[in-house]
Amino acid sequence: MQLMKLFKLLYSLLLFIPAIGFSQELCFFAVDTVGCAPFLVKINDCGNTTKPTVYIYEEPVGFTFDDFYTYTSPGIYDLSQIKGLGNPDTLIKVKYITVLDNPQPLITVSACANFIVHIDVIDTVYDKYIINYSKDFSNDTLLSKSSIEKTFSDNTTVDITVRGIYDEADCFNTYNTAITPIPILITPSIDSLITKSSSSVEAYFTQHQHHSYSIIESNSNINFQNNNNFVTINPSSKLVQYVFESQDACGNSEKSDTLFPVFLQGVANNNINDLEWKTLSSFNSDIIRNKNIIINLSGNSYQDNSILCGILYDYQIEQNQNGTTVKSNNVVLTAISTNTPPLLKDFHNSVENNTYTLKWDNNIVSILHLFDENNNFIKDLNTNDQQEVFTLFSTKSVQCIQVQYTDICNNVSNSLSPITCNTILSLNEGLDNNTLSWTAYKAYSNNISYELEWLDTKGNVLQTINLNQDLNYVTTLIFEKSQEYNFRIKININNEYIAYSNQVNIKQSPIMKIPNAFSPNQDGLNDTFKPLTLFIKEYRITILSLDNMVLYEGGEWDGNTQEQYFHYIIQYTDDLGKTHQFTGTGTIVR
Repeated sequence: MQLMKLFKLLYSLLLFIPAIGFSQELCFFAVDTVGCAPFLVKINDCGNTTKPTVYIYEEPVGFTFDDFYTYTSPGIYDLSQIKGLGNPDTLIKVKYITVLDNPQPLITVSACANFIVHIDVIDTVYDKYIINYSKDFSNDTLLSKSSIEKTFSDNTTVDITVRGIYDEADCFNTYNTAITPIPILITPSIDSLITKSSSSVEAYFTQHQHHSYSIIESNSNINFQNNNNFVTINPSSKLVQYVFESQDACGNSEKSDTLFPVFLQGVANNNINDLEWKTLSSFNSDIIRNKNIIINLSGNSYQDNSILCGILYDYQIEQNQNGTTVKSNNVVLTAISTNTPPLLKDFHNSVENNTYTLKWDNNIVSILHLFDENNNFIKDLNTNDQQEVFTLFSTKSVQCIQVQYTDICNNVSNSLSPITCNTILSLNEGLDNNTLSWTAYKAYSNNISYELEWLDTKGNVLQTINLNQDLNYVTTLIFEKSQEYNFRIKININNEYIAYSNQVNIKQSPIMKIPNAFSPNQDGLNDTFKPLTLFIKEYRITILSLDNMVLYEGGEWDGNTQEQYFHYIIQYTDDLGKTHQFTGTGTIVR
């Protein structure tokens, strides 16, 4: 901008300088008037005057004394020459300079069957397009919007260079690519055809370079091209057929086998889910329910009566159509029934984590109707709130119950379940041993066996004893694996289910045996004074003379004293963290 203002100022000064009498002839010419941006124009002044000369090149530079200029933008420009002082002369050459663009040519190169390469000039910028090949071919020249096909001998990669040129300007630009000729056009191979809904079908297949694809739907063409290896189709009806066609740029084409989408519909009736599917195919169908094949059949309908009231069933039809997996849309039905549900044959109980729990395998129970063993009604229990079961029964006494239930279709069972009674474990501590006894477990089966389990305080099983049908067991007073542990009874019900009794806790006293004499004579036998311990994690010994002088404090003592008799105080902590103290008198044997 500053330069433009300067030129305008200079030109204004020229206008007010008095004219000097000499010839006013104007003449100039450009060495080249046509070129590509950036285009350098050089001016020859052919006039016979020496007056000051200014040129206007029409781009933003404005006035300049320079007889050269570089155009950076394509276009057609006027060029002006101004001479003289005071009353200057002007010569304007209209549309004198042509500045051309030189972009990269727009070219498509495609491989066709039989090792043919198709080259298509889409570009319209240049006058001619010179094509050069890396193999032994002469150059080809094409005009814009034209094409050529070259046949090669094999699938060796070919480098192709296309140069766009102008007839009246010595400038150009190039397009470079490499292509591998192909021997054949690949027939579309459809991996799967999946119906998503009545208005959407997805086809999955491998797309190949230099191939374009179309779908023929009942004689109507659907063209597409993408790189996702699948395409979504909007079918015109539920009874259609598809043929997938691949094409190359040379007009060759290959067609797939005809495929038939499958449209599934269904309705839940009393104890039956009715399925029907629409398709033009005659292939057998796999009926898939909740991702598992339940039957293979011909035809286009199926009645599923192996269902439970209130359960969700997800159905799909799958066919193998000449190697292509064809799947229907998914249909989800909730089974309905007005039938009286069966009794809960596998109804049983267990105590877990000190909680009374009711168990059954039938997952259609909505409400439990609880009765005692004498058929007296206790209460209704919503199975989504089992906390009521936990607070209703004690884990310290035998509870015998039986139930009816309402299923999730609001049908009530017409008979009570077998009675189930929990097992209560009790402990009778004696002087020399402990006696464990428990009540008999009762459930839908009489095939009951028991195991006694020792558990640590974290619930890990330390030891197991098989007791078959016994209802008591006698243990010794010392269980050396842990100071504190629990007993419980594990119940095997007909080799189908496991239940548990309540737990009984045992805390054993720590054991410390202290010698009344020792002989520190270095013979390797009883050389130090130390206790034998069980369930004790640490201790500290204080040795005193008979007149209560402290002789030693610490762990085991080596008997370093002249005294023959001594007092001792042993302070210790058991495995449960409780502290104890033991005192006595000992003798040193020399």
